[in-house]
Amino acid sequence: MPDEDKHPLPTGYQLSALDPVYRETPWVPLDRLRSEDPVHHDQQLGRYFLTRGQEVTELIKNRDLNADPRKANEGSFSRTLYGANSKELSILMLDDPEHKRQRTLVQKAFNKRSVDALLPRIEEIANRLADDIAAQDGEFDFVATFGSPLPTTVMAELLGINPDDRKDFRRWSLGCMLALNPFRTPEQTALYEESTTVLAAYLAREVDIRRSKPSDDLITRLAQAEEEGDSLTTQDIVLLIRLLLIAGNSTTTDMLTAGVAQLLKNPDQLAKFRARPDLHANAMDEILRVEPPVSQVLRSAHEDMQVHDKQIKRRHHSHVAIRRAF
Repeated sequence: MPDEDKHPLPTGYQLSALDPVYRETPWVPLDRLRSEDPVHHDQQLGRYFLTRGQEVTELIKNRDLNADPRKANEGSFSRTLYGANSKELSILMLDDPEHKRQRTLVQKAFNKRSVDALLPRIEEIANRLADDIAAQDGEFDFVATFGSPLPTTVMAELLGINPDDRKDFRRWSLGCMLALNPFRTPEQTALYEESTTVLAAYLAREVDIRRSKPSDDLITRLAQAEEEGDSLTTQDIVLLIRLLLIAGNSTTTDMLTAGVAQLLKNPDQLAKFRARPDLHANAMDEILRVEPPVSQVLRSAHEDMQVHDKQIKRRHHSHVAIRRAF
């Protein structure tokens, strides 16, 4: 096909959830960019859009790049997306030394050992939810009956939320997750704003309580974490917990749902998995490659840099698309 007959490369909002094609079949525009323009200069949204494994790996592993959106150019995609909330950036959007400070303190409270200790309880909750599904007749909503309640229940127990407060806590958590919905209605936006405000106040009170009356939970461990005389502030802890709720709940629900959907779309793989449940690690790796719950990473450079055939200028923003890049 002559070049003049080709459709223009997807760009701008065509590479976002605002576009119905990208929202429903993102691999279509991503595959085309990957083969024709793997480091695409998206002038509409002021960013470079990376889709190929080689460049994706290069930028993700580059510790010299900035995660903080405030360091990107004024008007860039990441600055526009997060700049208005610059006082409430999570640890994922901080650079050293503040990122290292918080990470060091968090690791004292929340690490692999503490997560491993939760595994028996997580399995118990998952088995109970699965039993409830098995007792039903006919069709069921996987997200409502398993995908969503599993992470929110685990999170509430991890944090030590009072059982009497858990109904409200779940409602606030689900309200906070609306932050990830670009199509919020006015009513949903109001619910999101109310949930974040009420939850922040609730968590701040819980942190203050734990400082004087410690308990065996993550809030207490975060409040007690100390390194060379430094400790997490109440706001630090509230933002960290909110990140856990939004990122932890949403990513787990999305991953579980995507896994079920992919297995149902590929019955031969589902049959193989049923016959060989020991292949769970392989199955998870492939599901995460095809339908990752986190599909993008945003970075900006502190100096000019060459990436494939593009010269990316200082403070210009790069959008690293992880989905099926490898």
